[in-house]
Amino acid sequence: MGEFFIPITQEAPTLFGCNVVCIGSSTENGIESSIVSCYQHRSDYQIIFVNKGSGRIMIGDRYFPIESGNLILFRPHQYQRYDFFRSSELDLRWIYLESIPENFLDGILNIPDATLFSIKKSEIICNDFDIALAIAHEKSKHTSLLLSLYAGILLTHIADFTILPIKPGEKFTPSTEFKIKMIASEIEKDFAMNVHIKEYASRIPMNTGYFIETFRQIIGETPLSYRISLRISRAKELLSSSNISVRNVALSVGYVDALYFSKIFKATVGMSPLAYRKSLSRTVRL
Repeated sequence: MGEFFIPITQEAPTLFGCNVVCIGSSTENGIESSIVSCYQHRSDYQIIFVNKGSGRIMIGDRYFPIESGNLILFRPHQYQRYDFFRSSELDLRWIYLESIPENFLDGILNIPDATLFSIKKSEIICNDFDIALAIAHEKSKHTSLLLSLYAGILLTHIADFTILPIKPGEKFTPSTEFKIKMIASEIEKDFAMNVHIKEYASRIPMNTGYFIETFRQIIGETPLSYRISLRISRAKELLSSSNISVRNVALSVGYVDALYFSKIFKATVGMSPLAYRKSLSRTVRL
């Protein structure tokens, strides 16, 4: 982890009116469920770019997911409450600015309550941060001037490449919804395979617990419940359209243990697989 503080002095020249208070980066590989949290108020502007990783941020009175390629903008004295999960590689870049000229983020700063954004060309924003961090390392007499220059370039690129913000009242970014729905499609395709839910979460990537909750809110049930629903639906089709044994039906939908399958089936349908098959045959005779 590295953080570089750049002191601002009255003699330090700045370009574009961008006074850089601090710039830094953080890269970590941690343990599942470990969280990096922040609760603070600051008197300057803070921009955090999420190059890699996932987390959540509180906007208003609710949490929103943070994902790779997101940018967080905090205004002076705005309450900050966010968490980053260490379950996957975490790579953050941030900069604190004493002031931001209105013309740089015009249309962004003017959006009330807008805090979380998506970036179309994240590699460009990442490159801007890398150059600014390299300048900060040098700590020469021109550091403040050069940092002011690159802060202006960074803000220009942010304004150019920002996608619609996530605002209170909206649950998820279009990107998050798309990724969750893609995972749902993968579960539909692989429902008979015993893929661990943690594996699906890592494909986004997202903390497993937060992935389960996000999936539930978007799809309507947890990933495990969704897979069980798919398995039981297929089992009902096999029981009604073939004479294969309950054991083979269980194997076909992903259950090695036929007794466990029967237990799940009964809990879902309200009767055992055999009783379900018999109920269908009675219906046909009637």
